[in-house]
Formats: sequence, C-alpha cells, structure tokens
Amino acid sequence: MGKEWLSFFKILRSDECDYLLCCVLSLYFKDMRIASLEQISKSPYNKIKDSNFKLPINKLCDIFLFEDAEECVNFLDWFGIDVNENWIYNPEEIVELIRNNSEQSEATLSKKTNRRFIEKKRNHLTRKEVIR
Repeated sequence: MGKEWLSFFKILRSDECDYLLCCVLSLYFKDMRIASLEQISKSPYNKIKDSNFKLPINKLCDIFLFEDAEECVNFLDWFGIDVNENWIYNPEEIVELIRNNSEQSEATLSKKTNRRFIEKKRNHLTRKEVIR
C-alpha cells in the first residue's frame, strides 16, 4: 500500500465527502490507521539514526481523525508505539513513530470513530433528510 492512506484522510476532510459517505468510510478508519502507521514505521527514513518520524500527539489526532488524544495514545499503544506519559499534560508531546514490537496488543481496540468529525458533515440535517 503506497500513500492511499493520505488520500483516504484527505477525501474525508474534503467538501465532496458528504455525511453518508463519511459514515461508510468510517468503517475503514482502523484499517487505514494501521496501514499508515505500518508504512511510516517501516520507512527507510525511520531506519536512519536520530531521524525517526516524529509528530506531536495533537497533530496525530488531526491527521488520523482521532476523537481525542486519549484515543490516539490508546491506538498507538495497541499498535506497539511507546508514548511518554507526559502527553496527558502536554498535547504537544512528541511521539517517535517507531514500532517496538511487530505484533498488535492482544487487548481489544475500541471500535470508536470520530463522531464529532462525522456529525459536522451532517450540516444540521436530520437523518431522514440525509437519506433523501
């Protein structure tokens, strides 16, 4: 998988992606997040000493459409990326996107999706109006 995940999240943010399409695509949030983190963590750029891909928690939340920092950190932890606990006090806390193990955690990951983002796409329409 190339950079399809970039296009996926870009499409979701676009005006062309309406509420109904956003609801359908939300089923793939987890898969696209996994694919993107696998690609980033396996990147040759990440193999060079002291040049690991680093982003603040709040930026990761924006990129991957997490509801909040806690959901983002839980996902990163499940995926095998260590996050310093300072993120609780500082949403600008930098995370190195290096996978410390190649297996996802045995813990079940929440199927929660970014409801606030999706509901913004509804534009105050009722569900009945959306279907029409």
